[in-house]
Amino acid sequence: FNPQYNDIVWMKKEDNTSRFSVPGSTFNWVLGNVKVLGYYRVNYDVDNWNSLINQLKTTHTAIDLVNRAQIIDDSWNLASGGYIDQDIALRAVEYLDREMDYVPWDAATRQLNYVGRMLSSTELYGAFKDFMVKKTSSQYTQLGMNNTGAPLLQSFFWSLIVNQACQYDSPACVKDAQTLFQKWRETPDSNPISPEVQSAVYCAALRHGSTEDWNFLFQRLQVETNVNLKDRIQDRLACSSELWVLRRLLNLALDSDVIRSQDSTGV
Repeated sequence: FNPQYNDIVWMKKEDNTSRFSVPGSTFNWVLGNVKVLGYYRVNYDVDNWNSLINQLKTTHTAIDLVNRAQIIDDSWNLASGGYIDQDIALRAVEYLDREMDYVPWDAATRQLNYVGRMLSSTELYGAFKDFMVKKTSSQYTQLGMNNTGAPLLQSFFWSLIVNQACQYDSPACVKDAQTLFQKWRETPDSNPISPEVQSAVYCAALRHGSTEDWNFLFQRLQVETNVNLKDRIQDRLACSSELWVLRRLLNLALDSDVIRSQDSTGV
């Protein structure tokens, strides 16, 4: 997985076929565009797709992390375009419960969150939530809510996992979010929640919390002076699962003395 320019064999669009030798390998699959040196997608026959997916399920680290992301992204986009069966794309993310790198997870969540939005009002959403909780469970168990001293890329990964776990109601993530939120309520001027996951924690706390939790966050909206933090709080106020609370929020959005008129459209 350290290709040089001289290792590249270009397949020209005007050629119907291209022949090249493949070095001997213990693997029964071929991987194109190693390390994604070229800006294009790669499609395979069904057998090779299946072999790559089986490799991900057995020893995913045998494939470079950039190419793991490529396999996910290519399969989903090719399936979206009708070039391959959707089943291939779905099976390409089945191994994620063992994936501990940010880049493949980033590629996967770009696709899976779209699926979540499409399924959110259907009877299939419960099964999809269970799938996402299962895929993030081991990572969240290892990472939790504390990210002190982590390097940059690991911080990105931690933030992604916390956001996904809480978004899909992982019991562990929801419990930790409620604990952090209650600590914040006890010391309102000292927020213990890391900025990278504040949106996820606020939303989980309100979705599974009390009216008092919502009132507290609304009060913080009134006193917050930082525009970015104010927007973050305002966006999460709609996470309540109580319809009457959401109706109250809509009514408050019409009062410019409570929520600025330029902000009301975001409610």
